[in-house]
Amino acid sequence: MVEVPAAQPLILVVDDHVVEALLLERFLTRHGYRVAKASQGLDAVRLVGTLQPDLVLLDADMPVMDGFTACTAIKEHPCGREVPVIMVTAMDDDGSVDRAFAAGAEEYVTKPVHWAVLRQRIRLLLNARRTELQRREAEAERERVLEEISRHRDQLSFERAVIEGVLHKIREANRPRHANIRALMTSVEKTTGDLLLVAERDGRVQSVLVGDFTGHGLTAAIGSPIVSGIFHAMTGKGFPATEILRETNRQLSEKLPTGMFMAACFIEYDRTRSCATLYNAGMPDILHYRGSRLVARVPSSSFPFGITESSVFSLRGDPLVVEADDRLYACSDGILDATAPDGRFFGSDGLEEVLAAGITNGHPLERLVDLLIDFRGNQEIEDDVTLVEMTC
Repeated sequence: MVEVPAAQPLILVVDDHVVEALLLERFLTRHGYRVAKASQGLDAVRLVGTLQPDLVLLDADMPVMDGFTACTAIKEHPCGREVPVIMVTAMDDDGSVDRAFAAGAEEYVTKPVHWAVLRQRIRLLLNARRTELQRREAEAERERVLEEISRHRDQLSFERAVIEGVLHKIREANRPRHANIRALMTSVEKTTGDLLLVAERDGRVQSVLVGDFTGHGLTAAIGSPIVSGIFHAMTGKGFPATEILRETNRQLSEKLPTGMFMAACFIEYDRTRSCATLYNAGMPDILHYRGSRLVARVPSSSFPFGITESSVFSLRGDPLVVEADDRLYACSDGILDATAPDGRFFGSDGLEEVLAAGITNGHPLERLVDLLIDFRGNQEIEDDVTLVEMTC
């Protein structure tokens, strides 16, 4: 059975003895190799450049340019540097062997040729060369793939930066600029899954929406433009809170992927009637303070937005009578879920204590971030944090 690579390697036979060159040619073709011939060293160097053989069988004793000089020239040729050379010669002294290997030959076979030995030497060298070429091709392919991945990563980074820039502008445009609203928003990444929207209608009704999308970062923030668009368009046209929230649920349930939703609370405050209506869908309790005393908690009364279909969606509004300087607080669960090194949660008790002390001492809302970091053992906060204070 002939064991040669499927591509039928080309072997260049270089020998000035016609009979010996013919014997080598017949031997090689019988074993499935293609053969090219040259009768002297100069021709061998030229053919290496034009034919680019897979292996060279090179006689040492030739006129004009002997095999040793030809081997050196082949190895110096750009196309021959990695072509294996077997010296096939009657010269078997140690000096000739040393000269052959010094010239760059990979193997040395003496005449008369032992055909089985030559066959094995050829097979081993071709296999080694094929393996090396495959390794280099694989390495080149790996570099190509890595370069392609790098280009894709750069493109994704650019696109992410553009999206983050848009979302940042939306968030800045929605940042409350009302005298009676204070807000604290910190995010784990550049973008946040938390959302804060404030609008006024007819100079008397103020609407505040605090939302918290599942997760955090860019993925969690993709729903913000949807909710922001609905909120501002419908509050500007005078729609009541129930219609705004129903439309929000409808669009989120249709547009968000399965498993992604928004917990939210909505405060509609009518300053002329000294009353507020509070809606809570999956958020921590909305807190009502009179002075530094907590007078009411409004818990969640519905599933978050984007989970249920419009036909079964319902959300109860809790009416609340407020007095001058009463404060309403809404927050995301990033505050309550902050964890201490011993596993304790900051929880609603921790938040209520901080709010009461803040009202009494006039602390800024930002102090809460420092307290959360201290609570976590000087570790960064692990989730987006939003806290809104409305003073009636």
